[in-house]
Amino acid sequence: MLLHLEHVTSTRRKALFRRHAARGLAHGASVVCAALAVLVACSTDQPSGPADAEAQAFAARGYGSAMHSVAGTATHAWSVSGQTVSVVMSLPAGTSAAPLVIYLPGLGESSEAGELWRTAWSSAGYAVLSVQLLEADERAWSSALARGGEFRKLALDRYGAPAMRQRLRLLADVVAEGERRSLQGEPAWKRIDWNRVAIAGYDVGAYAAMVAAGEQLVGLEDRSGALKIRAAIALSPFSNPAAGSIDSRYRDIRIPVLSVTSTADGDPLGLTDGGDQRSVPFERMRGPDKYLLMLRDVSHARLAGGVSATTPEPAAKRAGGAGGGDLGPRRGTNQRMNREESEEPLVDRPRAVERAVVRGLSANALRMRVLAAQAVSTAFLDASVKDDPRAREWLENDAPRWLGGLGTLGRK
Repeated sequence: MLLHLEHVTSTRRKALFRRHAARGLAHGASVVCAALAVLVACSTDQPSGPADAEAQAFAARGYGSAMHSVAGTATHAWSVSGQTVSVVMSLPAGTSAAPLVIYLPGLGESSEAGELWRTAWSSAGYAVLSVQLLEADERAWSSALARGGEFRKLALDRYGAPAMRQRLRLLADVVAEGERRSLQGEPAWKRIDWNRVAIAGYDVGAYAAMVAAGEQLVGLEDRSGALKIRAAIALSPFSNPAAGSIDSRYRDIRIPVLSVTSTADGDPLGLTDGGDQRSVPFERMRGPDKYLLMLRDVSHARLAGGVSATTPEPAAKRAGGAGGGDLGPRRGTNQRMNREESEEPLVDRPRAVERAVVRGLSANALRMRVLAAQAVSTAFLDASVKDDPRAREWLENDAPRWLGGLGTLGRK
């Protein structure tokens, strides 16, 4: 079973925004301030002080969500389609129904990935279900292809139609299991509002989110199913020129979409022609309600939203040219394979443009870029899933000015 998708600012709306804007901002800065403590705590290379105050001041000028909730996170092991799937649920405190964001991590990541995105969205009142659907995706960097340095072949395999069919079938089964638990009144699931659902993802998870939202892929013509998705967020969107007609690929995406990328968002696996391909989905999708957040100098790996996203690399690792291209595998801390599991030499994800593109960015500069992505994505969810006119007004009028030199926000 595959997912089925469905899919003005007026003078009165503007008046409403002016009347409530001050109150919204007075709630504490912005919703991203709830995640600021996580950012500060995890950026151990940067001592607290004026830099932290600058980031807090920046967040305070940003988007102020109506919700500022404390969220609890729990990991569940489900038996779905004959296999065990790890599901991480971040649920805001309270008793009211919570709209749901389904988050799909990238290659080499577990269901616990994307902590900074989950923190921002759950503190804004969303239940966030994070799930790495395929074990082969989680263990990509310890696969035979990765151990042999065949990263392009690995990418062709994991981004291919057969793997995508598996992901979406399992996603439909995970959603069905969640709905079943909600109907049975299980505490962690009974508050989920399955009529207000968004899907988000990073890397191959972003690709899956876009296909779930309607992107055409040969071999995925059957789109029967019951899940209604109101919006999609693609963190580091994928566009493969070899996947078919680029003019027709996105024509069926009618729901709101936020694409988040960067001027330094390269392709470590060498599957596309370069980082400029990341903006293709936005450019080819039809409006309305399509947004493109283009950050400055944020590498592909940092868009994963891990807690290390604001920790600069040592200078020795940042040496080298600014160009792209695969710099080859290396040993490192992201290795998921235990030594007991194989006699093969350990390898890690390729480094591509990761080393040079963040040259000169301090922990605080990286922190503010993450805060920008948290605020914009939260406002997008509020506008698209909660139908909040104030959020839409902020996206269209205030966000581009607020971003300043950190990036740009395009829309159509």
